[in-house]
Amino acid sequence: MRIFTLPGSLRIAVLLTTFMFGTFGFIAEASSAPTGKPVAYAITPKNTITVIDTGSHAVLNTITLAAAASFIVGTPDGKQIYVTSEDATLSAPAVVWVIDTQTGLVKATLPLLEFPAGMVISTDGTRVYVATQAGSFGGTLTVIDTATNTIVANLGTSAPLPQDIAVSPDGKRVYVPNLGGNSGQGSFDVFDTASNTLVKTLVQGGFSQYSWVAVSPDSSKVYTHDNWVDSLGNPQNGVLVYDAATYAVLKMAPVPGRLTLPLPSSSILYGSSGGSVLVYNTQTDTMTATVAVATTINNLALTPDGTQLYVSNSNPQSIAIIDTATHAVTGSVAVAGATGMAIVAAPSSQVLEPPIITLQLSPSSVPLGSSSQLAWTSTGATSCTSSGEWTGARALQGSITVSAPAPGSYTYTLSCTGPGGTSAASTKLTVIPGSTLTFSASDILVNSTTVLLWKSFAGATACSGTWSNGSLPTSGSTVIGPYPFPGSQAFTLSCSGSSGSDKVTQVLKVFVPGPLRYTALTPPNDNVYTLASPGTKALGGGLDGHGYAYDSQDPSLQNPLTALGQTFSIGSASKPTGISSQTIALGSTQLANVTFLATAVNGNQLNQPFVVTCSDGTTMTHTQSLSDWRTPQSYSGETSMALSYRITPTGAKQVGPWFFYAYQIALDPTKVATSLKLPNNRNVILLAINETKAPTASPESIASAFNVVGLATVGHAATNGRLGQGYAFDASLLPTGFTGAGQKFAMGPADQPDAVRNKTIALTAKNRLGLSVLATAVDGNQADQTFMVTYSDGSTTKYTQSMSDWGRAQHYPDELIARNTADRITPTGARQAGVWDIYAYILPTDSSKQVVSLTLPNNQRVAVFAVNSLTP
Repeated sequence: MRIFTLPGSLRIAVLLTTFMFGTFGFIAEASSAPTGKPVAYAITPKNTITVIDTGSHAVLNTITLAAAASFIVGTPDGKQIYVTSEDATLSAPAVVWVIDTQTGLVKATLPLLEFPAGMVISTDGTRVYVATQAGSFGGTLTVIDTATNTIVANLGTSAPLPQDIAVSPDGKRVYVPNLGGNSGQGSFDVFDTASNTLVKTLVQGGFSQYSWVAVSPDSSKVYTHDNWVDSLGNPQNGVLVYDAATYAVLKMAPVPGRLTLPLPSSSILYGSSGGSVLVYNTQTDTMTATVAVATTINNLALTPDGTQLYVSNSNPQSIAIIDTATHAVTGSVAVAGATGMAIVAAPSSQVLEPPIITLQLSPSSVPLGSSSQLAWTSTGATSCTSSGEWTGARALQGSITVSAPAPGSYTYTLSCTGPGGTSAASTKLTVIPGSTLTFSASDILVNSTTVLLWKSFAGATACSGTWSNGSLPTSGSTVIGPYPFPGSQAFTLSCSGSSGSDKVTQVLKVFVPGPLRYTALTPPNDNVYTLASPGTKALGGGLDGHGYAYDSQDPSLQNPLTALGQTFSIGSASKPTGISSQTIALGSTQLANVTFLATAVNGNQLNQPFVVTCSDGTTMTHTQSLSDWRTPQSYSGETSMALSYRITPTGAKQVGPWFFYAYQIALDPTKVATSLKLPNNRNVILLAINETKAPTASPESIASAFNVVGLATVGHAATNGRLGQGYAFDASLLPTGFTGAGQKFAMGPADQPDAVRNKTIALTAKNRLGLSVLATAVDGNQADQTFMVTYSDGSTTKYTQSMSDWGRAQHYPDELIARNTADRITPTGARQAGVWDIYAYILPTDSSKQVVSLTLPNNQRVAVFAVNSLTP
């Protein structure tokens, strides 16, 4: 707590600096203790304000502002000050600030329509009047109610360019002299304060240009200077004395300068001419005294009791003080060319408390990915500044939405300053790990499955998922798939609790792998005679066990037979050509799929199990419904082909159509498939089968091209050459030989160059089906990047590929997520939680040519970690 006895003007200066221009002025130490007498507030050059105690005539303070003020008035009780301010270049609109001298706070900011030309306050302090001008286009009288501090009227003047303003001591009239616009025709306006209306416009002769105005202490006479042309066309000028009641010109006043201030309870008007103060008697209309004080006088101001007249001068640099009883100069205050002045009653001593701040987060603990509302208020402040997790100037009250990029504790601090000092408040946002949603494999082959795993943030009480019709437990897993077609499948987990809610989305990519080769199988254990020739009975009971069989001579059944983009061999009618209820040996290699022709007989056969066994002992069951050869049902995964005839048990041809069907089972290409067990059902007959071998992915040696560090271990700080502004993948999450996108990748060593960017990588010259490139983009998504493969004959193939930032997977076409990693290594060697992705891109090549090099994009934000050759 600080105790101040502040003069009213001093407090005004502090608030002007804060609210008008957004920065504080410098307040010098007081040179003398205040006496409690009224305080003179003088505008001085270089944006300074000098504050003078009228009791001791001492300078109390000097305030440096960010810009200049123009006109100042105060209420008789000294509690409120009204200040106009304007940009010297006219580039900013003018305003009136209303300042409470007791609290030092701006109570209101009132806009002016035009550029201020003068401001006065009524004797009773109930109204402030501001004359403004808009160049040659007009003028306005703005009326302010000091009780409500609102603008109650904006009244137009009768001619442009108001020059001055005066209010009669009795408060009934406001007078505005107008110079006139481009036409040169000015006027003298009289406004009624009770009705806020223009009641009289005066023009002397045929042409007038009025400049200043003053009113006698008893309000009966009005003095103004005018340049006019008389009825004979002769130019005239001088000080006109108007009768305030009749508006008649009483006489020409012998005033050698300008009259300004009425001395209360007297007949005296003060004015100035050059460096002298004029003392004019309005009862006799004569000059009674001339007081020499300077070379040039700028402004006059009376103390509220009328005993002292303050005179601001340009030369000498001083404010002269005149005793109004003797008209003698009784002292001076050395200042630098004071201009406008106002003298107000000093406020009483008071205890000024530092600002009171409330700063609150709702909620104060949120899951990662969720947000909180930060709200604040301040009392007794003139400015506020934030620090910590938010920085910069802040409004005196408000609210914003805040969040954080990672789990942890985040501090928000607000400091506010006012007349009573500075105070601060802080609050902390706790961010807990958010809900997680992951796949056991984030990219899968068509007709394959993966496991979806989820876990809510700590404290969550309810979860739901787009893959489930109802509520979910806060953690769990489920098998999803298979999906028969390539594309993207989005899954969203939503969880909520007392600390908030969050939502996380992951996208599963279903893809067809790179170039494939298929091989026809010839099972040695065929046991069904599926074909018969016309005129010949089918052997072994035929296809259906009742002597019916396909016509071996049907044109649609001739070899080679094409289905699903593959060709099949059917066999002949002289031996079994189909198989049922048996296990078929596969090629004991990594397969992408098996494709077969089959049919059901003796009715549709629903949900038949086909079981694939792998060399590691694992199995995969594919359930498939099959249509009867007479009635296709278009089951999922079923493609039908029609034949014209079948052979009856007598050997005759029977008109159809009759059908057989094509099916495909997608396999895990990372495993070695050894056998396919058919349904144990005589009514399901397989006619032919192909196995599709997954391309062999073998690592290319690219170590000689490494030129950037992309893998790091915990505790190792960044070195020159790291990607992503000193960040790197966590090497423990991308070990060499890890499996992603259906293949294994050989990774480089951590904490040293282990990735390549902006370079051509030499490859072993050989034929390939394609290249698989393990890479990522950093510092934002990198669209339309160009890769180029060069062949031994000098020809090239270019590929345009958009690449996702490692922290924001965009799932661009032909982009596979090889692995989601749960953290990365920061420049300081610490782990940063999050989801950081590394991607695989397949570049098909001309298998008839030898590939010799791969040129990477000319972009430092694209890094390649490994390259695999795809071969048959």
